[in-house]
Amino acid sequence: MKRLTLHIGSHKTGTSTLQVTFRDNEAALLARGLAVARVPPWEHVHPYLVFTNPARIFPEGYHLTDPEAFAAFLADRPADHVFASSENFSFFFRQGAIDDLARALKRRFDRIRIVVYLRRQDRHAVSHHQEGARADRPPEGQLWGHALTALPEPAPIQRLYLDYDQRLSMWESAFWRGKPVGQGV
Repeated sequence: MKRLTLHIGSHKTGTSTLQVTFRDNEAALLARGLAVARVPPWEHVHPYLVFTNPARIFPEGYHLTDPEAFAAFLADRPADHVFASSENFSFFFRQGAIDDLARALKRRFDRIRIVVYLRRQDRHAVSHHQEGARADRPPEGQLWGHALTALPEPAPIQRLYLDYDQRLSMWESAFWRGKPVGQGV
């Protein structure tokens, strides 16, 4: 039985610590039957995910350039249980992109577990806004701006990101065994 645990973020919830821990313990985990999927030198699978439109990260978000290639990469890991992580999955805002991923993964894995860590929205927003001050963080800059304030004036794109129920419902719709891919909950 081929199993996948896919960690989909969110940002500012300890994701980097989790990824580094899995990378640093890769050999011990493999000895116990868990392969860590990552794209060296990184400890995550970010390179497979791309902006749908870099000028309009919100509301278009990220997607996989080739879901089948990503699924093949994961399935090719040297164990029957695979762990993969990218907080950039939390920028998947289109049901179609998640459905494409689900279809590709379901062809290669018998069991798929989606894992996400959430943070109280107010704390998440403040921490994520601080990331927007960095020049190398276009998603955070578009989401929160660069103003020297605790938070910018509320905008619809922030609701898109912080509405955990709406975002996670798309993942549930795509991966829950009882529902066909693409059908709402």
